[in-house]
Amino acid sequence: MAKVHDSVLELAGGTPLLRLHHIENKAGVKAEIVAKLEFVNPSRSVKDRIAGGVIEEAEQSGSLKPGAAVIAAADGNTGIALALAAAAKGHPLTLVMPSSTRIEIRKLAGGYGAKTVIVPGGAEGAQAKAKALAKQSSDAFLLEQVGRQADSETAGIEIWRDTDGRADFLVADESAWGTLVNAGSYLKGKNPEFKIVAAVSETCTQGQIDSIDEAFTITEEEARRTTAVLAGSEGILTGISSGAAVAAALHIADRKENAGKRIIVILADTGERYLSTEVFGAVLTPPDPF
Repeated sequence: MAKVHDSVLELAGGTPLLRLHHIENKAGVKAEIVAKLEFVNPSRSVKDRIAGGVIEEAEQSGSLKPGAAVIAAADGNTGIALALAAAAKGHPLTLVMPSSTRIEIRKLAGGYGAKTVIVPGGAEGAQAKAKALAKQSSDAFLLEQVGRQADSETAGIEIWRDTDGRADFLVADESAWGTLVNAGSYLKGKNPEFKIVAAVSETCTQGQIDSIDEAFTITEEEARRTTAVLAGSEGILTGISSGAAVAAALHIADRKENAGKRIIVILADTGERYLSTEVFGAVLTPPDPF
C-alpha cells in the first residue's frame, strides 16, 4: 500500500537494526552485537524522537500559539532536532548555545532556519540568556523541558518488535540517557531478565547509575578508537558517543556467560557533525604525495 507522509516529523523513529559482524569478529566475542541506527532519523540523531513531541505538546496545551516564536537553550543533537521540528511546525526558533558549541552544530541549526545566540557560561549561561530573551518578548514561548518518556520509549517498542522479543541487553552512552532508561524499562517490562547498560564518563552521577543495571567508564581514547573501527570496518560513520556505547557493548559481549546473547547498542548520531574534532583526524589528513 502506498504511504505518503504529511510531515517530516512523522519520519522520526522506526530506525533499523544492523548486526555488527566485523566488530564481533575483530573482538573474538561470541555474543551478537546489534546496532540501533538512530542516525537514520530526519535530523540524524536519536533526539528526533522527542523534539517534535515537545513542540506538539506545547501546541496542544495552548501554551504555544500557531506560528509563535520559540526560544530554547539547547545545543548538540537536541538543538538540531528542535530546529528541524520548529521549521516543520512553522515556528521561528531562537537557540541559545554555549560558546563551546561546535561549528557543525551552529551551522546545521542555522540551516534549518534557527537563529543562534552564542553566550559564555556553559549550559547555565545559555539557560539564563534564554529566559532573559523570553522576558523581552511578549509573544515568544520559552521551551524549557526537552524530554518525553513516551517518545523515547518508542525505541524499546521497536526493538522488541524487530527482534521478535529476542534481546538481552540495551547499551547506550550517557548522552542518550533518556532513551536508554525509558526504552530499557519497556524491555524489562517484557522480559524481567533484560539488562540496561551505560557507557559513562567520570562525571556521571550515582543517581543516574542507580537507574540502570551496569555502567562502564569508557575513556575518550577507547571511545575514539572504537568510533574509528566502526567507520573503517562496518562502514558506519558515527559520533564518539556511539563509539563509547559499542566499547561498553564489547565489554558485555566478552563475558563467557553472555555467549549467544543479543546486545542492542544505540548509535545516537552521525559522525558528520564531528568533523571539526580530532575523532576523524586521520581520515581527513591526506597522504603526503612526496
